[in-house]
Amino acid sequence: MGVSFRSIFIIVGWLGLVGCASINRSTSESDLLDKKVPLIAVSSTQISPDLLREELDFLKRKLVAIHPEPFARIHKSDFENLFNQVKASLTYPMSKAEFYFRIAPLLASLRDVHSFINLPEYNHQQNDGLFPLAVLVEQDSVYVAADLSDQPVVPVGAKLVSINQAPISYLLKSMRSVTAKETKAGQSRRIQLSFAWLLASMGQVNKEFELQYFWQGKVFSQRLKGLPFPKKKKNVSDKQSYYGFSQLTVSTSLLWLNDFNEVPEVFEAFLEDKFNTMATGRVDNLIIDMRYNQGGLSENLKNLLSRLTDKPVYWAQQGIIKISEELKDNHISRTRKRRADKYKWGLQWLPLEWTDQLQHSIWWGDLGDTITLNLEPVEPYGGYKPKKVWVLTNGFCYSACSSFVASINYYKLAKTVGEKTGSFAQYQFAYPIEIKLPHTELIATLPAMRFDFLSAGENELIKPQEEISRTVEEISGRVDPVLNSALREAER
Repeated sequence: MGVSFRSIFIIVGWLGLVGCASINRSTSESDLLDKKVPLIAVSSTQISPDLLREELDFLKRKLVAIHPEPFARIHKSDFENLFNQVKASLTYPMSKAEFYFRIAPLLASLRDVHSFINLPEYNHQQNDGLFPLAVLVEQDSVYVAADLSDQPVVPVGAKLVSINQAPISYLLKSMRSVTAKETKAGQSRRIQLSFAWLLASMGQVNKEFELQYFWQGKVFSQRLKGLPFPKKKKNVSDKQSYYGFSQLTVSTSLLWLNDFNEVPEVFEAFLEDKFNTMATGRVDNLIIDMRYNQGGLSENLKNLLSRLTDKPVYWAQQGIIKISEELKDNHISRTRKRRADKYKWGLQWLPLEWTDQLQHSIWWGDLGDTITLNLEPVEPYGGYKPKKVWVLTNGFCYSACSSFVASINYYKLAKTVGEKTGSFAQYQFAYPIEIKLPHTELIATLPAMRFDFLSAGENELIKPQEEISRTVEEISGRVDPVLNSALREAER
């Protein structure tokens, strides 16, 4: 029986959900492979060096035009040096995948998770297959979270040594070079969820995969059949939102959120229902699991914050929008969609009350100008509030999720447990706009807005109050030490 890639995502999300902190390294393990295996470029149409250089210049122009502060985390001179090195390397025709591995590190150097090149779409052949293991990336190692084969043979918790003779250390280094990073934990979590597709972009698509893995003090070799590529979905435009609620014990409830993308009116009704349920049952404790939350709408972030505070609080104090042609086109299309159906949320990242006011300012603003928005505090909700709250976090907590954790930490609204978030919160970039490069048709994502939080040290905002490391035994036993720690405290 085949496995759909939707199933892969669910398993990675569920098993990876417990992969929330640094793993303890084995003291008996030695380095087994140090040889280098070159990347195999995905075969496709070759593009001339002249067109590739045009592509690179186009990307730079768009970066400077759209991004409100592209060199906030890298010196402009260092970026220029990297840019010139990439341009000088474009001396022969390349495939889309080869070019991706030249320019993706350029945007990754900005240390901004909203500035990146999307993975190139792979046109697979009949016998091609995707890597069949869900993985956890811990520090500089890759562990098996699940063998998704029809007949699983690789044990959960095994440490990968090589794939098709390529050392994991080499593959992971290549993946880090093209993956946007603000924190290393965030980069690691992003890699593990895109692991099979990153391998595919390197040309690692096989009918069978040859593996070496380390397990219980020994190295094993294994061949695994590749998974079939998922079928392309047509006419799917709106993001789906994943969240839920459960009663763990009589006195403790669990709220889990994989994003803040839900329609705000729907999300508000969900919270109203669940908080009323807790009030009726006299539930004192609430655990909010924010691990693998990609972010989303600030309106939903504000709604949840309001139910945890008894005083006005900020999730950010200021927003700065940079005006560009792309922003104008993007913003007006979202505003039209919002007006066409008032129950649909068509404007990501920005609170509802700005929609009409901003449209006028953006439309009549000059290119390159900025609009500064002073944000109002989140007012406390007047209904039920749990007595004690724990927030679980890990590296795959970006954007609105990171802002939520920062607010929780800054105002001491709950105890945070797990791993540092994936994006910074003292200031971060948002409102992503997609740009198609003209010759390769690669998609670049660039932010048009900056948010600033209250003055505070970055670690104070995004580092959990209790950091928890995870052992190989906990991975292989599918034990969640983060959730267990919060539940133990709640039930004392």
